[in-house]
Amino acid sequence: LVSTKNKVSFMVWNHGANQPLSTSIHTPKIVYTDAFSDADGHVNPDLPVMTITNDFLDTSEGTLFISRSEFPNEEALQQVVEMGAVEGFTSQLDRLEAIISQ
Repeated sequence: LVSTKNKVSFMVWNHGANQPLSTSIHTPKIVYTDAFSDADGHVNPDLPVMTITNDFLDTSEGTLFISRSEFPNEEALQQVVEMGAVEGFTSQLDRLEAIISQ
């Protein structure tokens, strides 16, 4: 993730298709659909698809990062939580913090 004034460039890695998808936007927000897929990139219909919204807000102390995951229903949310998504996301935020603080 690279941020410059009023422009955010990011890369999302498509694990199934093994190819990066990148784009640039001129707003401090990234919205994308996240799904579980097999090694060939085919979405697994038995697992939830979610919409992720990442906001980047300027504050007096720096940039505030807010990430929201939206699920189609409560059952989909519970399924992902039971798969360890909270712990996985927390570990990724810890890694991001370590990189940023260098």
